[in-house]
Amino acid sequence: MAFRNNERLNGSIQSLAKVQEQTVQKPVAKPAQPQKLTEVKQDPATLSAEQTTPSTDAIVYRVQFTANTKPKGSYEITIGGKKYNTFEYLYNGAYRLCAGEFSSFGLAVSLQKQLKQEGYSDAFVIATKGKERVIDPALFRK
Repeated sequence: MAFRNNERLNGSIQSLAKVQEQTVQKPVAKPAQPQKLTEVKQDPATLSAEQTTPSTDAIVYRVQFTANTKPKGSYEITIGGKKYNTFEYLYNGAYRLCAGEFSSFGLAVSLQKQLKQEGYSDAFVIATKGKERVIDPALFRK
């Protein structure tokens, strides 16, 4: 005799094995979703003339200049004599620091060049829409 959940089961061992197979639940695979940016911390920014206030639907260009395994927090950085508040976000397991908020790719490229001149040789332009990083190549054409 066999018991399951304190109930007596009648039948052969083969039928008991089938009952046990049917009760095993297989995990349901979830469809892949785009990875969202997690803003770590950002102080209110005082925007310069070329920077704009982003809306949730607008594309915002930033210049990423470093990535770390641990958060550094947002702070102010001076590049080319101008002060920029940094924006730190978590993406693909790394904390990434960016400077600037621009409405056009060209304005972001000028900050990228300045960052490279000041020792951030890996600086590059990223695009965001709301809290998501956008990687559409069409956005990065001059």
